[in-house]
Amino acid sequence: MAGKITILLPVEYYQPAFRAGGPVRTLAGIVEHLGKEFDFKIITRNWDLGETQPFAATQPDRWNLVGNALVFYLSPPNCNGKRLRALVNETPHHLMYLNSFWSGLFSVSLLWARRFQRIEQKPVLMAPRGELAPEALSHKKIKKTLYLHASRCLRLCQGISWQGSNAQETSQIRAFIEKWIDSAPQSAIHTAIDLRPAPDCVIRAKTGKHPGFLRLVFLARIHPIKQLDLALKILGQVKGDVYFGIYGPIEPGSEAYWEKCRGLIRSLPANVTAEYKGTLAAAQVVEELHGYHAFLMPSKTENYGHSIAEALEAGCPVVISDQTPWRHLAEKGVGWDLPLHQPDLFVEALQKLVDMEDRKYQERSVACREYAGTATNSPEVIAVYRQMFLQAAGASGSRSH
Repeated sequence: MAGKITILLPVEYYQPAFRAGGPVRTLAGIVEHLGKEFDFKIITRNWDLGETQPFAATQPDRWNLVGNALVFYLSPPNCNGKRLRALVNETPHHLMYLNSFWSGLFSVSLLWARRFQRIEQKPVLMAPRGELAPEALSHKKIKKTLYLHASRCLRLCQGISWQGSNAQETSQIRAFIEKWIDSAPQSAIHTAIDLRPAPDCVIRAKTGKHPGFLRLVFLARIHPIKQLDLALKILGQVKGDVYFGIYGPIEPGSEAYWEKCRGLIRSLPANVTAEYKGTLAAAQVVEELHGYHAFLMPSKTENYGHSIAEALEAGCPVVISDQTPWRHLAEKGVGWDLPLHQPDLFVEALQKLVDMEDRKYQERSVACREYAGTATNSPEVIAVYRQMFLQAAGASGSRSH
């Protein structure tokens, strides 16, 4: 294939959006690290998740140069299947890179259009971004099952390539394909861990910490899968003076869950103060996390966990579940990855942080920053993406690796 490969990326949200969480950061990282080797053309909404106001600094319904990519921001009147299909057909590309299995407009409608030849038949690479994990599939199960039956009957996903963000997700995708798409799958399934954009601020040393006090932070969408409720229940058992800052958008449809969490906040013992701090733009995250000692997020599943990486970049030891790619943290001295069925271990880890004196804490903080610098965006990871894009664009039936 002569010249640069053009990758067309239809996606619900892209920068300057930030409320949609990790996937936006992942795509920004891909564009930052590979945008000089591949031509990325992104089609997205001109507003953020849960918002109605358009972005102030974008030009809607035309191509905008954003970093290393061209981005087409669809205005509300043009954010529909007809305009999206026309735009896909108008935009020469070698590969269509979908970043959600369930997005009605930016994935499902395009797979239907592809199946019935309403868009040009180009190779497709699908990155579900954790949506096919068992915990994720259990949400809105009836609606998802009905779509899957229709998708299988119509062979909507036949011949596309897939990307898992870690070995566990790749295994989940393989099981999903065997159940819902092809019992003897021929599709390529690539494993490429998420890339991240460079930190948006200067990394610096943490302020001091004294025993008996801990500034703790939670940063994630307010959604049952992130388990803020469990975090609050765990904190109710910790001794010492704890401040718990909660950041993240309230996911549409999770308002009742947030009310449950608010009730738990009100019932915390006097030694624990929890406060909802709203949302943070991507450029604010690491800087804001510098003001905290540690990070807590006992989520049910994460295909990557950008907020975990950001906490480590800010020098915060993390206390997370063992259902993420961030494993064996205790032996690295950067935190704990713990089984969810043993909440007492979370209490124990947090108590160690509360009781920790400054010298030992500073050693941990430095280890976190060093680990974050080596665990993401290595040349080897970038090379995996390069090879994945080349294979998916040129040979959509390549075998998995």
